[in-house]
Amino acid sequence: MRPYGYQWDWVSPAIKRDTWSGRWIFPNVRNHEHSVKHAEATASDADLVIMYIHGGGFALGTCTSYMDSFIYILERLQETHGLDARMFTINYRLIPEYPWPHGQDDCVKAYRYLLDLGVKPSRIIMAGDSAGANLVSTSTLAIRDQKLPLPHGHVLISPWVTLEADSPTFTTNAATDCIARDLVAIKGPEAYLPQLKLLDDKARQRLLQNPRISPLYANLKGICPTLVSYGGLEIFQHDIEAFVRRLKENHVDVEVLTRPDVPHIWVIEALMSPSYSIWEEDCGRIVDWCANRVK
Repeated sequence: MRPYGYQWDWVSPAIKRDTWSGRWIFPNVRNHEHSVKHAEATASDADLVIMYIHGGGFALGTCTSYMDSFIYILERLQETHGLDARMFTINYRLIPEYPWPHGQDDCVKAYRYLLDLGVKPSRIIMAGDSAGANLVSTSTLAIRDQKLPLPHGHVLISPWVTLEADSPTFTTNAATDCIARDLVAIKGPEAYLPQLKLLDDKARQRLLQNPRISPLYANLKGICPTLVSYGGLEIFQHDIEAFVRRLKENHVDVEVLTRPDVPHIWVIEALMSPSYSIWEEDCGRIVDWCANRVK
């Protein structure tokens, strides 16, 4: 979804790099004559920078997909917590033209961009939904392995933690979720990993369980504090609960936000929530968690 009307005042022109692009989002950024230069020059002064990676099955979506939520998040951080916060949202390369690991590599490059601007890792929280939350996790593993300083926290909204599709809730919640089972069970993985079509069953399983692809199977020790949200009606429920257990087993500071009667990504897309008040309450809980990380 494109921004509309007043929302454009919150969105900088695109920052374009060789393989990825991004936009800064904060109040009145467009009012500056050289808004990108202003955003970059003052980024290190912000109390908090949320680097957001959008979902969409690795195939769809843009960095401005959730402007209503982004504006609510930034306003609440200022009004409730007194924080000068900004969001940096990115467009990474998408399937089928660019299979794994292109999108993941772009996310690491975008994080390096923030570090190069002088933004302290202690003021960066990486957040994402669905496939974007997968990229938050796998990119952070790459950041850790490259010996870069980790962000100060993760927000994983309905994360796609394994590209396998054999957990019980892929069946039991197929009729209650808002995403198509076949898309994430067959079409998505085969576009993200084209080599799957050429492999036998054992080789397919090994690839799908590669921790750089499915963070459910990763060594999670030393990963930054994490907030995980998921709904009791979504097909990823079982896998996400297993991922939360893995985080706890690896002594990661983890907090869970869940409801039994909500589907995929309700907390970032109000149209998926049972009511506006539920979306506002739960999105607010994410805001409060982020604020507490940097206070």
